[in-house]
Amino acid sequence: MWKLIFFFISGTFVGVLLKKQEKMVRVCSRLSEYSVYLLLFLLGFSMGVNPAIIKNIFSMGVDAFLLSIFSIVGSILAILPLERKIK
Repeated sequence: MWKLIFFFISGTFVGVLLKKQEKMVRVCSRLSEYSVYLLLFLLGFSMGVNPAIIKNIFSMGVDAFLLSIFSIVGSILAILPLERKIK
């Protein structure tokens, strides 16, 4: 847990120092975007190779499916105005 906090605070500090360097900000933005895509892919992959999850995917219920879908949609809808404001 302390590693996560350390890296978050360190990244924030470096971001404040380098915010005037537009090229660095663009590169970091792209890297962050593709890192999220990679993490989502790896999460899906790890679920796909887990036979217990695949076996019970339909018995997990509609509630879990809806919670997942609404979480994803909610996250996308929450980030869109922020993304426009940042650009």
